[in-house]
Amino acid sequence: LLSIPLYQETRPKEAIYDKKVNYNFSMFEYEQMANSFNSDMLKHPLSITGNIYKTERISSIGNSDGIKIYANSFRGEKRVTYSVQLGGDGRMHTIPVYWIEYFPVQQVTEMLLTKADVSRNEFNTKSLSETFKNTITSVCNGNAFRHEKNILYLLLANNVSNDSIKEFDSKLNFANIEEATNVDLTKVINDQLNATQASLQKEGSDALVEPTGDAVEVKEDNISKIEEIVESTEDPDLVDDEK
Repeated sequence: LLSIPLYQETRPKEAIYDKKVNYNFSMFEYEQMANSFNSDMLKHPLSITGNIYKTERISSIGNSDGIKIYANSFRGEKRVTYSVQLGGDGRMHTIPVYWIEYFPVQQVTEMLLTKADVSRNEFNTKSLSETFKNTITSVCNGNAFRHEKNILYLLLANNVSNDSIKEFDSKLNFANIEEATNVDLTKVINDQLNATQASLQKEGSDALVEPTGDAVEVKEDNISKIEEIVESTEDPDLVDDEK
């Protein structure tokens, strides 16, 4: 996939063919940036599965594009169904079957992408300066911002007006932002890598549903006894369940 030039293109397709456009980035960039955030920042609070993100452009102000991220997933409700079955002992047994019924849920989050033509090292040092912090605090939801491929993208705080975005867009000039002093770039990069790794691990466990019920520990000596009973029984189905 990475060898396909279209997936490495940051410009919208209209700009590639010299058509006049009123936005700054392509739809491919929107979804890639959305998927780079930790799922906890975007998913519905009741979600128990993985998420699929879809994006929609809602505005373009200066060098910035406003985006809506739709996080689609499912919530679950525990159910139990009782099934009556004939057992090996010749009797009818009522067996509880536990399962989960899934219902679709959606969470909408707003994201902002803006041009940031600086290297990764420059961004790491300048993003720790007071000027940058004061500029981004007005629009960003905490520290939910990233820098990649000369693009700064962030999750917007609640009720951010277009006027605030315009002010942010005009102030965010990295050429005028000083670099923070006494910055340990190694620590900054390690922290970013650890956060990314934690996010990927969380994504992989999103779809797991924690089982519930009473659990009984089976010790090794009891396992050997069970094996002896099964081996000495012609029909394993007739072994008493409690044994």
